[in-house]
Amino acid sequence: PESQPAELLFTAVDADLPAQSITFSLESGPEGAVIDATTGNVRWTPDEQSGPGSVEFIVKATDNGQPSLARTLTATIPIDEINSPPAINSPSDIAVNELETWQFQIPASDVDVPANVLQYAIDNAPDGMTVDAASGVMRWIPSELQGPGPFSVTLIVTDSNPSAVNEKSLSTRKVLNVLVNEVNSAPQLSLTGETMLDELTQWSALASPQDSDIPQNSFVIELISGPTGLTLDNNGNIQWTPTEDQAPGEHVVSLRITDNGVPPLSSESSFTLSTREINSAPRVDSPTNHFAHAGHPFILRVNGVDSDIPSNPLQYTLVSGPEGSQINGESGQFVWNVPTDRVNSSEAVRFLVSDNGSPELNVEHTINIDIQHPLLITSMTLMQPDQISLEWQSIPSLTYLVEYLLNVQGSPWLSIPGAIQSDSNITSQIISLPQNADQSFFRIRQQQVSE
Repeated sequence: PESQPAELLFTAVDADLPAQSITFSLESGPEGAVIDATTGNVRWTPDEQSGPGSVEFIVKATDNGQPSLARTLTATIPIDEINSPPAINSPSDIAVNELETWQFQIPASDVDVPANVLQYAIDNAPDGMTVDAASGVMRWIPSELQGPGPFSVTLIVTDSNPSAVNEKSLSTRKVLNVLVNEVNSAPQLSLTGETMLDELTQWSALASPQDSDIPQNSFVIELISGPTGLTLDNNGNIQWTPTEDQAPGEHVVSLRITDNGVPPLSSESSFTLSTREINSAPRVDSPTNHFAHAGHPFILRVNGVDSDIPSNPLQYTLVSGPEGSQINGESGQFVWNVPTDRVNSSEAVRFLVSDNGSPELNVEHTINIDIQHPLLITSMTLMQPDQISLEWQSIPSLTYLVEYLLNVQGSPWLSIPGAIQSDSNITSQIISLPQNADQSFFRIRQQQVSE
């Protein structure tokens, strides 16, 4: 058989008496064969390339007679095929990354000549790992659950040698230790909550971290940009109450999430919040309690305010009030000439202030008018040539204006600078007379709330 030492003994007989000594020589034979010249013993170890097949030896035997005579002998020896197991030349340890495609060619060889066809298999392999039986190419994408972690895979290479006189199929096994490295994946954010919201209404949503790493990393969520007033806490809770001037509109919110993996990774995400304009009812900023003099005009500008941006135009309506009173629908100025017979009485007046928003909204406002004595000048005293002292019936807390007239033929009433705040039922004031005036006429007028 090939690869095993072999011995062949060639013998020769000399018929001479006395017999001659015989010397053997190898005339032809395979490489590496040697012969003992005295005994004719041939030694040779067939190599892998020798079998299966046969080899021819030609041996010559020569005597020492006179003359020397020789004879040759040819022998053909069959060589049997001996199957040798294949060899696996892979390293014992290898490292791969999770979630990445790994491909590995099992390095195997067969010493037989001709080389046998090899078949590949693996044992104790992790889920998902495969090998091509014909090529020996291993393929695997380690899952997130499989990293980090070690796996020991048994590589099996089997040959097939039908000509072998021993085992026609032999297998070699080797353990390959595969270490799966943990690879950090960037986290992501998902938003749970409506993205269409109303102005002046609190809105909240949750920015939820999504991380495919196992075990999951911890995170920091940051607000990169967003509308004024929007807040984000460490747990991803977002809150915002859009102001009047932030609707209607589109507002982009940008967030960043960073994990504590190795290395730390982050990702950014943006979403758009759409704000709707919501009509707000108008309000009235005018006081509710007022004083008036009987026989004197009461004038009040109802101060309606619309907080919408842009503000809606307002319309004023007199719901109920005394006879003869009226209100300007656009300006809100209310006018009532208080009758002289209404001393020591009161009057409730109701107004309705409406906007033209969608839907139209309104607010009702009621004022109470306390009617007291007429506004009368009770005395007028000349203090100096250019000064007089005026005294009139007043109502505490009201403000009065002193006006004068130079003649009664169409000239306008002129105001003396400075309003006079009353703190009692009688108010007096020293007034400088107009220069170069032959005569002057004076009156006292209640300063209205709208002035």
